[in-house]
Amino acid sequence: MEVDTHEQSISAIIRRLRRQQNLTQTELGGTEYSKSYVSALERGKLVPSHRALQFFTAQLSLPDDYLTTLAEQAEHVVSGEHLPSLNGIESSFAREEWRVLDTLLEHSHLYSGQALRELPPFAPEQFTTATSSRQASYAFLQGMSARQKGEYDTAIRSLEYALALAPLQRQPAILDALGDTYTLQDAPAIALHYHLRAYRLLEGMERDEMPASLRLSIALHCGNDYQSLGAYWQASAMYEEARSHLTAEQDMQTAANLYLGLGYCLYGLICQQARPTSSHQQPLSGEEREQVFQRAISLLLQSRSIFQASGDSRGESNTRLTLALVELDLSVEQRRHMSQEADSTNSLLEARFASLLDDVEAQCRQVLLRWQEDATPTSQVYAVYMALASRARVHIQRAMLARIKKQEETALRERILASSLCQEVLEMVGMPAFPAQRITQLLVIHTAPFVSRDPTLPRVPDIEAARHEGTGNPLERVELYLAAGEVAEELGRAALNRDFACDCYTRADAFFQTALAQAFAVVIQRKQDSGYLIRCYQRCIALLRERVSVSTENEEQTACTMLELLEHELSRLPDLLVSSL
Repeated sequence: MEVDTHEQSISAIIRRLRRQQNLTQTELGGTEYSKSYVSALERGKLVPSHRALQFFTAQLSLPDDYLTTLAEQAEHVVSGEHLPSLNGIESSFAREEWRVLDTLLEHSHLYSGQALRELPPFAPEQFTTATSSRQASYAFLQGMSARQKGEYDTAIRSLEYALALAPLQRQPAILDALGDTYTLQDAPAIALHYHLRAYRLLEGMERDEMPASLRLSIALHCGNDYQSLGAYWQASAMYEEARSHLTAEQDMQTAANLYLGLGYCLYGLICQQARPTSSHQQPLSGEEREQVFQRAISLLLQSRSIFQASGDSRGESNTRLTLALVELDLSVEQRRHMSQEADSTNSLLEARFASLLDDVEAQCRQVLLRWQEDATPTSQVYAVYMALASRARVHIQRAMLARIKKQEETALRERILASSLCQEVLEMVGMPAFPAQRITQLLVIHTAPFVSRDPTLPRVPDIEAARHEGTGNPLERVELYLAAGEVAEELGRAALNRDFACDCYTRADAFFQTALAQAFAVVIQRKQDSGYLIRCYQRCIALLRERVSVSTENEEQTACTMLELLEHELSRLPDLLVSSL
């Protein structure tokens, strides 16, 4: 059977051979390929893989490698490789460079970057005589190379050019790369647009047409984009999709980040479900919230273990800090539940509460030990301050429960530890240089038996001075100010003197308002998603509600504070919405 490859592409050849044997597209595809796949192939909308060509060769009862050989011949003809070069000599060098290019393209989604920084050179006549598919491939790799160099605008232009020329089969990888580039430019909404286009293209393709690693990568990127926009439900669904493509061949970093993202989004969903968005939506029951909390914790533990096994100390520390936040919030719910019971001697719940706080303390201790072992301690500034803020919250939660149970000595000890720790760290954050030695001394002192019998009220720092001179970033400041607010709140509840109690509540209000202002800046600067700001407001409002329940004489002041919080939130809402676009 002779086929003239000088006039036909491999798509036309397959269509002609199928018709000669009176086969339908469904019959040619058999059990391996759908009719839509065969149709797209015959119309030149996608490039068949070597495996597909071998399968169609068998379906058409042709000799082995018949179609693969014809495909190579047809490609060479269309690309102009059968023509002499400008010097009258066949460009074997160009063919070799195209082979290198094809190899790079085949594995481009696995490269971390350095391999794509330099590409094979092509003379203009070599590039313009190439097929549109090969031009698209080269433009795609040019875009990837530019992105690795930080030349994002150049990368976007190259990738858009590649997208216009690429066959359908290669478009998902290009769209994914475009989305990643916009992610690097802090434009998650635009990134999501491209990642979703890639995801929807993959949905229309057979599972074996694309590598599982690319399907995982695109679903993971969609999840990351949704998370950045605070859309935790959609993010969780995408992370679960990515998880279905996770195999033993995937690198540990990808798996660890996937579990971290999924655990964090489940935690975010708990807070979102606490405030129904419609009259038809019911908030989660206490038991349901507990189940979601436990699932989030389980996923974060898996992430921590994988980071630990891979030797990624920074990823491990970040996961430990996230785990500490989740466990702290769960412990707060359990303490409130115990305080509302007529019989507050629920030993089982009390044991779980104590176990959670012990685990939070252990997570923070490991983060601080990692910092002390780090050769470059300033690289872990964020982790250190976040861990110290969480430790202060542990002490104050213990103090709150001890006060409820009338264990005065324990409550006093924990209040002293919390207040002294908060004041020390607040002073450090405002220092021009990171006080590594002072923090080391603080950790030693903080583990020794306390001497002072006077828990001091933390002072609100000069925010402007701290912002310009301090070493911390807005995110760690938010957690420190919220922790200090909780300390001041508990000192007010435990106060025997009414004037001192009022001073404590006034100081707590100042910390809450300062923390929320910083949280807004964190979201605007895209250091956290919008859901983080909502959780900060929820923490403050919940503490103010508790204040009213234990101190009715401060109800008017508390109501004014809550009104101010809501007014501030409403006035900032337009800026927040614009920043998410």
